[in-house]
Amino acid sequence: MSSGSTRPCISADRLRRLVVPAVSTLVMLAILIGLGVWQVHRLAWKRGILATIAVAEAAPPVPLPTTGTPPDFTKVAATGMLRPDLAVSFGAAVHDLRGVPMLGADLVVPMLRPGAEPLLVDLGWVSQPAPVKLVLPPGMVTVQGGTIPYSGADE
Repeated sequence: MSSGSTRPCISADRLRRLVVPAVSTLVMLAILIGLGVWQVHRLAWKRGILATIAVAEAAPPVPLPTTGTPPDFTKVAATGMLRPDLAVSFGAAVHDLRGVPMLGADLVVPMLRPGAEPLLVDLGWVSQPAPVKLVLPPGMVTVQGGTIPYSGADE
């Protein structure tokens, strides 16, 4: 009997079997770190947008120009005549009303503006079928809202 200590030897075959899992683990770790960095950048971008929206909401509305496009996330006011006869439902969403799920959609009404292009006004979500007849003020009305960026993805 020898009194020396013995170290287990890792065979070359066993070492080769560990290379693929080790490399896969390193690749997955790099991907996850990259995704985490991307999320941190996205958080800063989103906070910037929310700060811009908060400033716009606190500011008084500016008149919507008859031509051109106002800056994104700007509070605007527009005056014109609503056309309820041309109203359409857009999208579909279920909302919980008094504990009962109701199907509905956003109600979009065109507004005719003197000397300007028509404007689509989103009056918000209404249940479908509408429980009451749509009654909008006659004549010229002023609406306020915010502008949102247009991506142009549907062109």
